Amino acid sequence: MHNSLPPPGWRLLLLTLLVLGIFFRVVNLDHKVYWHDEVYTSIRIAGYTGDEVSREIFKDQVIGVQELQKYQRISPDKGLDDTLKALAKHPEHPPLYYLMARFWVQLFGSSVTAIRSLSAVISLLAFPSIYWLCRELFTSIPSHIHRNTPLQKLHSQTTDCSPPASSAPPVSSAPSAPSALLIGWVAIALLSISPFHVVYAQEARQYSLWTVTILLTNAALIRAIRLNNNRSWVIYATTLILGLYTSLFSILGAIGQGIYVITLEKFRWTKTIKSYLIASLVAIIVFAPWLVLTITTWQSLQGNTTWTKVPISLLILIGCWFLNLSSIFIDLFFGSTHPLTYIVPPILSVLVGYAIYFLFRHTPQQVWLLILTMILANILPLIVPDLIFGGQRSASTRYFIPGLLGIQLAVAYLFAEVGGRRKENKGRRQKAGGSPDEKNLPLGDESSFFSVACSPPRRGWGSVLLPSAFLRSYQRQIWQGIMAVVISSGVLCCIISFPADSWWNKLFSYQNPLSAKIINQAYQPLVISNTADINTGELISLSYLLDEKVKFQLISQPQIDIPPIPEGFSDLFLFYPSEILRKGLEQKYRAKIEPMTDLPLWKLTMP
Repeated sequence: MHNSLPPPGWRLLLLTLLVLGIFFRVVNLDHKVYWHDEVYTSIRIAGYTGDEVSREIFKDQVIGVQELQKYQRISPDKGLDDTLKALAKHPEHPPLYYLMARFWVQLFGSSVTAIRSLSAVISLLAFPSIYWLCRELFTSIPSHIHRNTPLQKLHSQTTDCSPPASSAPPVSSAPSAPSALLIGWVAIALLSISPFHVVYAQEARQYSLWTVTILLTNAALIRAIRLNNNRSWVIYATTLILGLYTSLFSILGAIGQGIYVITLEKFRWTKTIKSYLIASLVAIIVFAPWLVLTITTWQSLQGNTTWTKVPISLLILIGCWFLNLSSIFIDLFFGSTHPLTYIVPPILSVLVGYAIYFLFRHTPQQVWLLILTMILANILPLIVPDLIFGGQRSASTRYFIPGLLGIQLAVAYLFAEVGGRRKENKGRRQKAGGSPDEKNLPLGDESSFFSVACSPPRRGWGSVLLPSAFLRSYQRQIWQGIMAVVISSGVLCCIISFPADSWWNKLFSYQNPLSAKIINQAYQPLVISNTADINTGELISLSYLLDEKVKFQLISQPQIDIPPIPEGFSDLFLFYPSEILRKGLEQKYRAKIEPMTDLPLWKLTMP
């Protein structure tokens, strides 16, 4: 495969998209709500646990915003060992990102912008990482690779019936593959303006780091298989260790890579298999301390992830799968009743399905098999348990990151193929001196859905095949139009989400900005709440949006006793109150409690 630079027009477009992607990631970092999960990121790196914070803030006393947020900052009495102890109580989250975040906060402070900037900076490393993966993966495609298909057979049969060219030199019907460099740049472009990746690049969580480690691990594996020397396998083992210490789901990726290597070696004992097993064993040994901790505290892990087992309807679950897939390209965040919610994801699913098929038909096994294992090895283990046992593991888009990256690689190859090589092939045919009919031959037999009638018509058939011939002559432009729509939609989605104060990934913290706006409008407000599963994180998340005048009264045991409501406040609000607290206030004070529409906020009016 050749590795020439993309055409000048492509270079300008791809560079523009890269600049836009960097801009969307590093600007406006503090604008969106610092939501529940991010709050717990700060709690853990500061050396606290959620239970510890709950015990200290729910004491029936009136406290201010700063008293809540002190658990978000590193203090002298909480060292690195406290951070490790806090992380050990949540084995579902390996410690690499959180330790990096602690050192980052020590250098740059605990503000929302400072801590989110770590994820933003890490996300920029995904660009060279995906480029390296494309160079390693697609450089292995020989220029003559094109598999026999029914369309090719139809082409060969019909061309045999065509009048032979007088003295034109033979022209190969197998077009050259796109350059690995071009595929890499297209992949960077798709990644840079992907709404999903932009959203998580601005979140104080480990997902941008996981994205980088996924790309690096796969690139290192391809390189190790190609070179098969000690140094390359050491690099692979190192990237695998980083991935395992970033996310437990990296175990699924490692299993998929094992299947990939064994399949390539045709289930035979070879030097490559031996080297792979040694590298994997080293990674497992290094990861063993956290693995043992996870096993010994399995009940704690199960308790921390009980939400994944809460059943939801199959229809909603399938809808989540479609939205998960479409979010890497288009994320307009419409409501569940909006027509585009049911139109856009299926259309994108067709594009993705065709991209995977196109990849399978046009690349050797070592290429399509890696991408297929990236997708299936990470998605099926989430989907199958939900279908059998119930739950919503597969409803969380962030758990699909390895599979989504594999999908983006397949689409990048399709776009580079159908959008980047056509002009080159046409020029090659003209240079070969082909006849006018030969120059209008399809540029790749199955490069689009419009190439079914892909051969020159027999004499007398022109009037019958004219529509197909018309589509055939413009198929490159049609595919470039599809690519332009996908890219433009990604940019538009990023522009729409850029100024928003919340987004779909903020889950139950999504409404906090509106709740805070209502509370801040009061002259002297008091927010009342009680202990519950999510209240600690939600109260601290809300506190980032509140004025200093706002005070909190956090009740520890409303089922036993409700403390007196202090006087001197102009407005009283309940935030995520339990039913016990609401009924207790109504009975004790004969208070009137009115819910705010679609908000976790209630207005309390004393008699």
